[in-house]
Amino acid sequence: MSGSNAILTPLFKVDETDEDHWHTDVILRTTDGLKFYVHTLLLSQGSPFFRSMFRLPQPQTSTDNNPDEPPVIDVQEPSETWNLILQLLYPVADPLFRTLEQVKPVLEAAQKYQFDSIIANMQHVLTTPRFVEVYPLRVYALSCCYQLNDAARAAASYALRLPLLGACVEELDLIPASVYHRLLQYHMRCADVAAAVAEFRVHDGVFVKEMAWLERRDYVFFGGRHPSTCAASRTTQVN
Repeated sequence: MSGSNAILTPLFKVDETDEDHWHTDVILRTTDGLKFYVHTLLLSQGSPFFRSMFRLPQPQTSTDNNPDEPPVIDVQEPSETWNLILQLLYPVADPLFRTLEQVKPVLEAAQKYQFDSIIANMQHVLTTPRFVEVYPLRVYALSCCYQLNDAARAAASYALRLPLLGACVEELDLIPASVYHRLLQYHMRCADVAAAVAEFRVHDGVFVKEMAWLERRDYVFFGGRHPSTCAASRTTQVN
């Protein structure tokens, strides 16, 4: 499912003329009116939320006044989100997430319906190069919001390549200031360590402080609290 159709084509929508939907036992109806014919067994196995729901007596609600159709559950998400969720839940190829705008609603729904396996899968999605290397600050904020610790650590590491002060992305609204402050502190500590290590090299058998070997002097990791120690013109022998 690597092409664009993996996102746009609902795998689980069955036309009313298609007899395959008789093998399903519940319909999920999305906010945009699309119907997904699915199996309560798979929903129950993947979600404690649905497991508890299906243990309760279910009203015999059918669609389009068709008494032969399975009962309907109205969900509060659009069809694109549920199409992606079901592809992650069912034994089919995983969908291709092309943008972070597709990731956030899936994470939100997975947390709401307690799809733990999907949340774990989304952590892997966020750490793919197309996201974590290109949008580390956005990935960091999303990961912290949904408690994806591994993805948050990876994003924090990639964020060292960026000047964080002044950076602003929409996803920062999802996390408290204290969480962003921790990222800034981590950034500054790494800057101090990198600057200190970069200052020393071996010359004639002794350690010397020298920065002239750097091709550039504007690397982000030299923007720490002690920029004066990164002067490229200074060479000092260390006893």
